[in-house]
Amino acid sequence: MDSDAILVGCTSRKLSRAASARELYDSPLARWRREYADAQDKPWFIASAKYGLLHPDQVVEPYDVRIEDFDLAKRRVWAGRVIAQLEAELGSLIGRRIELHAGGSYRAHLRSALLSRGADVLMMVHEGDARGMVSTKRWYDDPGRKWALAQSARELRRPMTPAEWQAARRAAREIPRG
Repeated sequence: MDSDAILVGCTSRKLSRAASARELYDSPLARWRREYADAQDKPWFIASAKYGLLHPDQVVEPYDVRIEDFDLAKRRVWAGRVIAQLEAELGSLIGRRIELHAGGSYRAHLRSALLSRGADVLMMVHEGDARGMVSTKRWYDDPGRKWALAQSARELRRPMTPAEWQAARRAAREIPRG
């Protein structure tokens, strides 16, 4: 399945110095995601718990902020902020296919926010243990990789309210560009 853009989640393991976002995250998983995204001929971005949406070449400082530390309301605002920033980069997301490569906490909220803005969301499908690093590595190495397509907002548990969306847009405007 072809997509319009790739969105990857950040990882907790980072360099101890400022670096481009593509290099800052230095876990094996971050490297697999980066190598995959770099090999595609489409824009890709990183969803950071601290910074929101990052361009791969954007230089940022290391940080210790995890989405798992946010309460539900803050996670929803964070996801809305990331998607508002993505819309600022790509324009309307209605009908666009966005690949989502992220861990469970990131994936759940980003997926909901993307669907609420009209995007189709492509997520990897693993054979076997969906959470295992071995199956994740196999997926990135497999040219016949499988996708799951979440096509409609009906799959959402609850779409963002207008107030949550406005809060996310305000938060996105407050992010310094660097």
